[in-house]
Amino acid sequence: MKMTDRAGSSTNKDLSRIVGVVMLLIGGILLVMSLFFSGTAVAFGYPAAVTPGRSLFFLAVGLGLSFGGYRVASGAWSGSLQILHWAAAIGGLLFIASTLRLYFFGDPTGLATNRGADWFCFAISALAVASWIYRSRRSKRRRSSSGKYDISGM
Repeated sequence: MKMTDRAGSSTNKDLSRIVGVVMLLIGGILLVMSLFFSGTAVAFGYPAAVTPGRSLFFLAVGLGLSFGGYRVASGAWSGSLQILHWAAAIGGLLFIASTLRLYFFGDPTGLATNRGADWFCFAISALAVASWIYRSRRSKRRRSSSGKYDISGM
């Protein structure tokens, strides 16, 4: 005997959204760390444990988990590319912070070598952060000017 009620349907939907959000968070963290470690490997040559194969593997797993999680949590594919933008910006912030720490406080491990690639990666990271800020402000402005959330006429 199969029982279907609205409460059971709602519980399943809530559970699938929670699973989607968890997948999205784990995938986003994998994307951020993959981009951050790839940047530090190119710019400074460490951590030595990060090989291109491992970075690509975690990048692929992160993409799969985050896109799948976004689809499960929201029920749509539209807007899922913002995950890449977010991950690049957060990875860029981590890279900028680690680069500034190396230049202002020195390298405690002695592994960092100034090969010129560090400033290139620094510039790309700064551009990723700036474009994320610009994009988020533009979308907020677009939402507020659309009149959809305008309460001034109340």
